[in-house]
Amino acid sequence: MKLSEEQKRIYNNHLAISRKMRDKPFRIRKNFDELDTNKTQTLEKLNRMFNSYPNIDVQLFFEAPYFLYQDMEYFDLDYFTTQKAKKDYTQYIKQIQLMSPDSEESLKRLISGLKFISKFCDEHDLTLDEYVLFSEKNIPSMLEHLKNHKINFYVLHALGVSKINIENRILEFMFSDFWKTFQKTKNMFYTSNKMKELAKKAIEKIQNGKKQ
Repeated sequence: MKLSEEQKRIYNNHLAISRKMRDKPFRIRKNFDELDTNKTQTLEKLNRMFNSYPNIDVQLFFEAPYFLYQDMEYFDLDYFTTQKAKKDYTQYIKQIQLMSPDSEESLKRLISGLKFISKFCDEHDLTLDEYVLFSEKNIPSMLEHLKNHKINFYVLHALGVSKINIENRILEFMFSDFWKTFQKTKNMFYTSNKMKELAKKAIEKIQNGKKQ
């Protein structure tokens, strides 16, 4: 059975991450003619799952068990169709959310999130202040971006978000323990040594660029 382009991307995502996590080189697979039937069926299942839950970050999904179970060397494609893999992903996302703001990974994610917002603002002719209040649908766009892992809680704090114009019941439906996580990461952000200063400089750069 011929694979779709999306299924090929899923395969190569899994391949790249499984090799990277073992410090091994990898080469993107281009020819799938001889892929066995079991793998083809597994890719179909994963494709359906990712389409059903578009907020899942595919890369983080495949990374999750390697970070949670560092004594395990390899997780095959079939593993990622299990309920355990979904629980791994949820647990990993929570760990990332509460990661030290001054860690290399958190600083990288902060800059990535601010770059995403800057591009979004350019596309919609928004200032950063307007972005915080902007909605394309029935909920603030920044919440959609948070849900889809385009930004994280530290980015919200960098933007000075203090309240959100949405009912708490909707907010808690979208995110478990939203305000608990919000407050904890806010405290961590404002007591950080590196992130707070990095965020200030990055935001000034974005604002100055929009004035030109």
